[in-house]
Amino acid sequence: MKYPENSPKIGGEYPDGLMVFQLFIEEYLVYIDPKDFKLKDQKGIDPVYYFITSGDAISKTEILCKDYVNHCKEIFDRIVNFIAMEHKVDDIKAKQMFEDGQKPNKYKDICKYYETMLMYSKNAKILLDDLKSARGENCFFETEWDNHKLFCIAKNPRNR
Repeated sequence: MKYPENSPKIGGEYPDGLMVFQLFIEEYLVYIDPKDFKLKDQKGIDPVYYFITSGDAISKTEILCKDYVNHCKEIFDRIVNFIAMEHKVDDIKAKQMFEDGQKPNKYKDICKYYETMLMYSKNAKILLDDLKSARGENCFFETEWDNHKLFCIAKNPRNR
């Protein structure tokens, strides 16, 4: 094992000068299968895939955050479309109806999925903030897998 087994985890307390952290993605985000919400044609987001290869953890998480926001927008548009079809109104009226609490009668599961994805979008932002906090003044925060564990290593080439 290349990194200490007892490395502190992201989201915890950070001793000064610490450079290696463990990242437990599942404490922030897990894959939610859209099929569990009866959405057979909807692609989901698997957050682990964003961290499979080495690279900057913060850049990866920023992309993940954007993907969650775009995914939520896509789901929102589908909900509005369902409401518009059910009530025979235009999208503007359907959007207002949804914002006022109206949900599609036939497609209630998509609303549950939407709420879950909104929560995960917020969790991705919390993860991003925690990563930035752990990185501190360093330039980079590289991800690396070691013995089936994901580590984040603070790097600063300016200190060489």
